Amino acid sequence: MPYNHKTIEKKWQERWAKEGAFVAADKVKPNKKKYILDMFPYPSGAGLHVGHPEGYTATDIYSRYLRMKGYQVLHPMGWDAFGLPAENYAIKSGVHPKESTDNNIKTFTRQIKSLGFSYDWTREVNTSSPDYYKWTQWLFLQLYKHGLAYKKAAPVNWCADCQTVLANEQVVAGACERCHNKVVQKNLEQWFFKITGSGKHGSYPERLLSNLEKLDWPEPIKTMQRNWIGRSEGVEIEFRVQSSEFRDKVDFVLLHGFNGDSQGVFFPWLKGEIEKRGFKVVAPDLPNPEQPTEEEQVGYVLKNIQFDENTILFGHSLGAAVALKVAEKLKTKIRGLVLAGGFSSPKFKDKSRPFHNTFNWEFDFEKIKKSAGFIKILSDRNDYAVRIEQGKFLHENLGGELIETESQEPHFTANQEPVILNSLVPSIKVFTTRPDTLFGATYMVLAPEHALVRELKNQIENWSEVEKYIKKAAAKTQLERTDLAKEKTGVELKGVKAINPGNGEEVPIWIADYVLSSYGTGAIMAVPAHDERDFEFAKKYNLPIREVVIKKYGEVLPNAMPRDVAHAITIKGDKVLLVFNKKINEYQLPGGRIEAKENPEATLLREFTEETGYDHIHIEEYLGQIEQNYNFAPENVNNHRLCKVYKVKILDDHNIGLAESDKDKLEVVWVDAAEAIQHFARGSWKGTEEFITRSGGKYGLCYFGNGVMINSGEFNGLSNEEAKWKITKKVGGQKAIQYKLRDWLISRQRYWGAPIPIIYCDKCARLRQGFGGQSEHPVPEEDLPVVLPTDVDFRPKGESPLARSKSFHKVKCPKCGSAARRESDTMDTFVDSSWYFLRYTDPKNKKEFAGKDKIKTWLPVDTYVGGAEHAVLHLMYARFIYMALCDLGFIETKIKRVALQKALSKNSTPNDEPFLSLRNQGLILGPDGQKMSKSRGNVINPDEVIEQFGADTMRLYEMFMGPLEDAKPWDTNGIVGVRRFLERVWEMGKFQVSSFQPKAGQPLADKFQDKKREVNRELHKLIKKVGDDIVSFNFNTAVSQFMIFVNAVYKIGEISQEHLELFLKVLNPFAPHIANELWSKLGHKGLLEKETWPKYNASLLVEDEVTYAVQVNGKVRSSVTVAADADEDEVARVATKNAKVAKYLTGKKITKQIFVPGRLINFVVK
Repeated sequence: MPYNHKTIEKKWQERWAKEGAFVAADKVKPNKKKYILDMFPYPSGAGLHVGHPEGYTATDIYSRYLRMKGYQVLHPMGWDAFGLPAENYAIKSGVHPKESTDNNIKTFTRQIKSLGFSYDWTREVNTSSPDYYKWTQWLFLQLYKHGLAYKKAAPVNWCADCQTVLANEQVVAGACERCHNKVVQKNLEQWFFKITGSGKHGSYPERLLSNLEKLDWPEPIKTMQRNWIGRSEGVEIEFRVQSSEFRDKVDFVLLHGFNGDSQGVFFPWLKGEIEKRGFKVVAPDLPNPEQPTEEEQVGYVLKNIQFDENTILFGHSLGAAVALKVAEKLKTKIRGLVLAGGFSSPKFKDKSRPFHNTFNWEFDFEKIKKSAGFIKILSDRNDYAVRIEQGKFLHENLGGELIETESQEPHFTANQEPVILNSLVPSIKVFTTRPDTLFGATYMVLAPEHALVRELKNQIENWSEVEKYIKKAAAKTQLERTDLAKEKTGVELKGVKAINPGNGEEVPIWIADYVLSSYGTGAIMAVPAHDERDFEFAKKYNLPIREVVIKKYGEVLPNAMPRDVAHAITIKGDKVLLVFNKKINEYQLPGGRIEAKENPEATLLREFTEETGYDHIHIEEYLGQIEQNYNFAPENVNNHRLCKVYKVKILDDHNIGLAESDKDKLEVVWVDAAEAIQHFARGSWKGTEEFITRSGGKYGLCYFGNGVMINSGEFNGLSNEEAKWKITKKVGGQKAIQYKLRDWLISRQRYWGAPIPIIYCDKCARLRQGFGGQSEHPVPEEDLPVVLPTDVDFRPKGESPLARSKSFHKVKCPKCGSAARRESDTMDTFVDSSWYFLRYTDPKNKKEFAGKDKIKTWLPVDTYVGGAEHAVLHLMYARFIYMALCDLGFIETKIKRVALQKALSKNSTPNDEPFLSLRNQGLILGPDGQKMSKSRGNVINPDEVIEQFGADTMRLYEMFMGPLEDAKPWDTNGIVGVRRFLERVWEMGKFQVSSFQPKAGQPLADKFQDKKREVNRELHKLIKKVGDDIVSFNFNTAVSQFMIFVNAVYKIGEISQEHLELFLKVLNPFAPHIANELWSKLGHKGLLEKETWPKYNASLLVEDEVTYAVQVNGKVRSSVTVAADADEDEVARVATKNAKVAKYLTGKKITKQIFVPGRLINFVVK
């Protein structure tokens, strides 16, 4: 009967479903569970493509194998069903996303089931089902309650075509990864998950990074995650800002508020920080703070504190009103007036206070303006006592600068309030990994959106130019701004300077778009001699470049002679100009010793002409210097040389000849650059060779390596590594760690996603502080899910379609019961996929996202398989969510962290990681070797393949194509070959005999034993090889071993039922339909899936014979087969008798014999 795959596959798929063959039982011993997971697919309208089954087949083989090894296996499937494609389809066709998604899921389900995968379909999940996204919303609420979800205004990536926000990871080469439209920056209120924050067991970035070492993941994936997290160890250093406000000596007077004193809230910290910077501070305790009066407190200040033109007066809360009244009455002008959270009227935001009628709330603003040189007004958007309008009122009447901000605690009441410190003593905090280069910082660069830029607005003389640049930078994406190939641009903030804390020098402050506010502190100290970007910027704008670290060769020798020298690199074409010193037989660069007080460039020009004769020359560029320590052998003198190197151009061929003293000693030569480098890579000129390379590059002077300090005051001569921490200590820097990782932006202005469960209430906003003018409340958990409405216009208009749904916004405030409105953004679909693997453990649970007992049984996932394209986004987010749930107590772990990594042994795995082992499958390309796409016409439809060749054929072929992780092209000839192989397996039944029968002329026992031994050996090789390959995911070599075995059976011509049964057990994970069918034909009623994986006999794997390659003088001349235990002498004896070998040995003497056991023997002859 021919092999009819259609009948067979339908039969066994129906039986597996009927018997629930792959339903995982939740009661299982911990050491007998395995959770094998595929990255669940997005059910697109195109249906399954042949790339999907590759990974699914791999996990199915492994799952079936593990079941036969006695494990209870959880192997589920579901649908990542939210997303833009369904919504875009709805915009074009009018078909609701739910309808198109449900239809697509039906197609995917049919296609996946047609391949016979052993999924537990009772655990199927669909992220677009309210039963699922109820728990996605619940997850949001847990993060929100614990400060890990927040909303803020932020510059975001905006795709005008998709009309939505994109995460950084979704922007590829400045374009939307989905529609390829150009992405621009836009400021919007957005929701974020605080992936950069900390949980119960430590910092998330640090855990995400350090845990990677313990995971069985492909190294390229771990490298991508490390790079995305981007950990940098360095220090934070403050540069004080110098402006018209701070040119001379300054004193500060700090006035506290109602019911306060000089030791309350931030005052001790603020006083200490200002004094640290060298300023005098007076912070009086004002009289009667509980029942204050204007007369008493203002009178006290005027009587007890001296004011002059150097005084900056600061007032907080009621202290601001006191400061205003003091400024009214001063007879002398003061440097400035700074107010934070200041009352300007008795109209309190929250409640009445006893001073509402003890102060005169009318102010002489004109007199105050005349008294204060500058005025700054700090207003907190979240202030509970002072209305935001009061800050605006003061600004309208006083002028000056209004800084609307968010204080650390409402009404500026935290123990530290950096925004106040920066308004009083402006400074720039920088993060650097190279504090050793501090003395080389010749200018500062701020991100255009850095808060200090606007705070300094009144001191910046070219504000209109600066503002124009800020607007231009705001339209660019981060990728555009940080593109190393783009020309650097910037604008100087004229009128303000920064003070380099290392040497006290004033340095200019610039803004430039290559600095991002989202990384580090949003500011850099620019060290052009030691950073490529800074060097390029400095060259363009003619800013100073100062070396502070130079390369050092050798250690200073005893009694060394100090020498400062200047030498030249001159290149013409690929030749370098050298002088050959005939006296000492050495090549040298033109140049010589710098005499005391002599200009190095003057030295160079003189010496160059004397040694080469060329006198029409020009110094093009200074390339840097190095320290060289060596013994000058001809004179046995120890030298300590500082060598300055310049790039020199010869303007024409005019040559006056060498100096008289050099004519007999020196010879001018032009040599290849490579040869010159070889000359200088050793001896007394060692190190000079790198300047030949530098002279031809874009960053000639720029040196990035380690070395010795120069131009750094007291630190000169130290190694830069030693100087790092000494300089840091001197300037009061603090060690710090920075990450490139940014918080996860989850807001999407689209319909087809999980609604964010937040309600905004205007009435609550009026009663107490609110966010953005409205009070926000989490949706009560009992009201989940917040279901997507149906009365929606899908057309994108720059806001979420939910904002235009009337039914969606009919909601009452959960706090006060007034009419309110819902948040109209939906969540990024990566939120849905960040926890689906948890829901699989308990998909029908209506009371919680998953029972702790179920999670404890199955998590973590033992093996996770999917595409490498998810290396950053999905995997990073899923790991973060799992860690957060562990920290919040929703997942039980064994973590008892003093510090997690200290508690773990070297071979253990972190308990807060969801995926222990990760495997990636490569792309299956079209027959033309290109990525499959409709436009190329190279898409292979799996339905057609299954129809023509069968599911088992497709499964085996996709595993046989090559290593799982590699990209490989589809080959129709290859699948035809695999189909022929299965037909041969089907026909193997004709060889099946109950015992091996001898052929005529040979004794029964001998023939039987020979054939049985031969089949047995091949079968046990197969059992071992396939088992090992399944565990290591080397499926292509396993399929190859099947073919070897079947070929051997056909060659032998006979196979016993015992051996055929063992073969079918091994074949079952790969081709389960045909294996089960043949199993039933052997008389078995049960499923192969219930059988035990066979054990191999190690003794049968030992070969009886071994074939040796025979070489003569290293060339293979023949091969010989000998007994496996033959020694070298026996192999040599057989080899020399081989006719093909003998003719190369005749008449020659064997002088040496090389023997590699089990592989080759080589005769060396003369």
